[in-house]
Amino acid sequence: MHRWKPEKVIILGDLFHSAYNAQWENFILMTTRFAQAEWILVKGNHDILREAHYTRSNLSLSDYAMPMGPFLLTHEPDEVVDDLYTLCGHIHPGLRLMGSARQSMKVPCFSFSKQVGILPAFGVFTGLHILQPETDDQLFVIADKKVVEIPAKLVL
Repeated sequence: MHRWKPEKVIILGDLFHSAYNAQWENFILMTTRFAQAEWILVKGNHDILREAHYTRSNLSLSDYAMPMGPFLLTHEPDEVVDDLYTLCGHIHPGLRLMGSARQSMKVPCFSFSKQVGILPAFGVFTGLHILQPETDDQLFVIADKKVVEIPAKLVL
């Protein structure tokens, strides 16, 4: 974050699953260290802590959907507004990549359809929802510190 110096960091829900835990203290250290950025949490279905926890961690809260320019930032993919492109989390999209010798690997992915972009979760404990994309969806994975497009027709 020192390199990019963001002015705003927006989290699309489910910051930590439901209960207060020690990871909140690490998060507070990060938001304090990068206090020049505005930290916003678009609330997800698991963001149920008392508001004091969020305030203490330097987070502003947005209830479930936040318009920003041409986008609607939300946690749920079903929050769609005709003239805005929805960016969301919640699903934890992933792809199963197959090798020629029947080996396979599940990886988080970015998924973009005509009206909804679903951003991945990279946590160790988040799990993945393996997608069955439409032919015209755009899919991207991160490999060797690069963003790589995976043609949807190879996943179908």
